Amino acid sequence: MNRQRDIERALDAWLVDGSSHMPDRLFQAVLDGVERTPQRHRPWSNLRFPPMSPRLLVASAAVIAVGFVGFAVLGGRPVEPSPGATASPTAPPATPSPSPTLLDLGPREIRDYAWLGEPRPADQLGADVELMALVFKEDKLRLDTGLTWLMQSEMRAAGPRELTVTSVENPGGCAVGDVGRYQWSLSPGGTKLVLDHIQDDCSSRAAVLPGDWQRAGCEATWCLGELEASRYASQFFDPFAAATDPSKPRFGALRYAVPDGWSNIEDEHATYRLARSDSAAEPRIDLHAEVLVASQSDPCKEEPDPDVERTAAAITDWLGSAPGVVSSVSVAVSIGDLDGWLIDVGMEPGWTPPCSSGTGVPYGVLFTDGEPSEGFSWSVRPEMRMRLYVLDLGDGRTLLIEIRSPDATTHGAVLAEATGIVESFEFE
Repeated sequence: MNRQRDIERALDAWLVDGSSHMPDRLFQAVLDGVERTPQRHRPWSNLRFPPMSPRLLVASAAVIAVGFVGFAVLGGRPVEPSPGATASPTAPPATPSPSPTLLDLGPREIRDYAWLGEPRPADQLGADVELMALVFKEDKLRLDTGLTWLMQSEMRAAGPRELTVTSVENPGGCAVGDVGRYQWSLSPGGTKLVLDHIQDDCSSRAAVLPGDWQRAGCEATWCLGELEASRYASQFFDPFAAATDPSKPRFGALRYAVPDGWSNIEDEHATYRLARSDSAAEPRIDLHAEVLVASQSDPCKEEPDPDVERTAAAITDWLGSAPGVVSSVSVAVSIGDLDGWLIDVGMEPGWTPPCSSGTGVPYGVLFTDGEPSEGFSWSVRPEMRMRLYVLDLGDGRTLLIEIRSPDATTHGAVLAEATGIVESFEFE
């Protein structure tokens, strides 16, 4: 899958010295997907926390070097007083005072992430709103609307699970010096944040901050990363928008529930991906909008077949006779008020796939995209097993939901868990 677009905006320079990595298994999952099939991309690629500054690295290295020199001079042994010397009384260490800044609020540091939420009314903000993202950084809080920063405030810990915010900029309907107090709570896994209003001089901030927020836990993107057992919402995925429409956020176009052990590794205009956190890319649940059958006259070109309609029924019928594909009998199904068909597919034993990836793995192309510039393709390869939900979107286009397993031996266990996730899908 691939969606090449210019990056429209990036985080302001004040976001520094934060998290600069994601879990290795998520990184490997993305690499695996990129290697085998192109990736669709949206223009937002702005949640990156740069690594430590060079100046700070040099200073840290100098301190460490001095420590090693001193240790070597002393022979690695503690210094003992000379005979007859009287040790000077040592003052007891001072008890550190509690930090006034909001640094560590639970299982994960809130300040290391952006928190995505349901769009609030924008009439009080004095600015257009495309998304709602709270970004906590050191002792500052800002609201990212997808177009601008609003409500920059200084934060202080005001008590157990309580914080105070003081406005330092005018944009967003708050006056400089407006003070607000909020209670906060984190879910056990740190993926959900709840803010409750206590008091706020700024009415627009009081209208925006309270409520439920979900953590954007992916490196350099707005996807959610590792999930805990809970219910979540997509931020950018919108299967009801055509591929040619401008890509923009639409919170909650997909809502779903997952058990522990899953991650959201991609949230794009026409693609949404969930993967097992303890595996490299598979098992997976992928959602793809704007999907067309690939012409089999030269499948490696990944061009649409003009003779196969885009409807769920037509695509499902084609899968029943596709070259190199062995499939089950299709079954009528409804997922999140979308009707269509369920069908299990795999590669026919002994079939020689016509295409090969950069790593030499053979594959056969089944689907391509309605937008040629995107270079999207979807393939079947040896040993792979897939359960497909082919659903009508109501406008002549289809949504494909794929449960993918790396081989037949794990497919049954994958289906048992992944089917429950798919059946929890709701579309808006």
